[in-house]
Parts: sequence; C-alpha cells; structure tokens
Amino acid sequence: MIEFAMVSTLLVTMLFGILTYGEVLAHYIQLRYAVGEISRQMAVGEDENARSATFTNLHDKMVDAFKSDAVTATCASFKITPTGAGADAKVLVEGSYQLTDACRFMPAVVPLPTSLTTLSVSNLVSVRGGV
Repeated sequence: MIEFAMVSTLLVTMLFGILTYGEVLAHYIQLRYAVGEISRQMAVGEDENARSATFTNLHDKMVDAFKSDAVTATCASFKITPTGAGADAKVLVEGSYQLTDACRFMPAVVPLPTSLTTLSVSNLVSVRGGV
C-alpha cells in the first residue's frame, strides 16, 4: 500500500504537469494562428488605410478569441509595424499572450515556471501595393 502512495504522488504530479504543458501549447497554437491570420490579411490589403482598418477588425476578433468565462482580462495583444516602402514594403505582425494566473483557463494547480511569463510570436510579410 505504501508503494501505491509513493507512485501515485509521482503520477498525479506528472499528470498535472502534462495538463499545464498542454494549456501552454494550446495558447501558443492559438496565438500562432492569430498572427498568421492577421499577416495574411495584411499581405493582401490595398493600401495602408485598408490594412489599418482590417487590423482593427481582426485585432478585436482575435483578442476576443482568447477570452472565456474564466478569463476576462485582456491577456492577448497584437501590433503591426510597417517597414520599407514601394516594392520592398513589409509589415511586421507581432502577438503576445501573458501567462499569468488571471489569464489561465485551467486552475493553477501546478504553477507555471517563473521564467515563462509571456508567449510571443512575430511574422514579417511582404505587402501588395507598398506601405
């Protein structure tokens, strides 16, 4: 019986570790998708005003996608930075997600490592029509 107590403690700890890793991975995949979607829309925008309007609409949609009943704080943020001009025009799309207790979907049974506080994804895309 004592063996079960020792082994089950280890197994439950591993289980919660796996669940926490899965939560972080799910946030990363969702953030990666959001940045990719914004990048695709920025690449086909006709001019800077159209891209800015598209970004505003997509920004609100993507930030809302990170919210749930449990998460009411604004944990995700996105920004665009135009670079270059003319044929060399590019847009840098950056997204970040705060991994704080207020932004977690799961109960914080296993705390996240202190070195892991923010997930960040960036994407540099060429744009049609210049910036």
